[in-house]
Amino acid sequence: MKKKIIIEGKKVQGVGYRPFLLAKAMRLRIPNYDAENVVENGKQKIRVSFEGKEKQVQEFVEFVKENYPENAKVSSVREAEPSKDVIPICEYARILSAEQQNTVIQAGLGMLGMQSQTISEVKLVGDKVDAVGDKVDAVGDEVKAVGDKVDALGDKVDAVGDEVKAVGSKVDNLATTTQDSFSTINTKYDIMSCNMNKILVELIKQRKASDKRTEKLVKAILASKQDKQINK
Repeated sequence: MKKKIIIEGKKVQGVGYRPFLLAKAMRLRIPNYDAENVVENGKQKIRVSFEGKEKQVQEFVEFVKENYPENAKVSSVREAEPSKDVIPICEYARILSAEQQNTVIQAGLGMLGMQSQTISEVKLVGDKVDAVGDKVDAVGDEVKAVGDKVDALGDKVDAVGDEVKAVGSKVDNLATTTQDSFSTINTKYDIMSCNMNKILVELIKQRKASDKRTEKLVKAILASKQDKQINK
């Protein structure tokens, strides 16, 4: 018995569909088998032709209609007019193996091309990283120079601080000396004031005594004149 099944869907190629079906056909011992990927009107399809005993063929048809590879996206599974000739399954297995090897080789070549491009890009990135590293070193030198200037400024600030501290000490000493001087002057002024008061009091006493002596002298002179006039 011969059968042809057409599997159609959004993603039925490149998902391991044909090896998946071949493994089942070999388990059922189907003698003649063929499967090919085709694209018609932008749609992915797989044409599966097989020939064997009726029981083998029917069981395989049921399997194809009910089972899909994990990543396949199938929209329809339908039977079509069988092909006239179907190659032996062992021959198809060799063809499929050759196709897969070619796919691997092409993928490997593509990866080599991508690898070369990646190496070039990595080298370019490496050059940019080196350039950035040089800039970072330059910035580091500038930062160090600024740090040295800051340290020098700090030393100057410390020196100014010491000078200000010294001036402050001198001002404190001057204030203390001035205060002591004023205290001494005040003490001396108090003593002088007290002495002046004593001298003034003594002068007043002496003046009063002098006035009394003068008054007595005047009276004596007047009395003497009166006596002389009487005697005449």
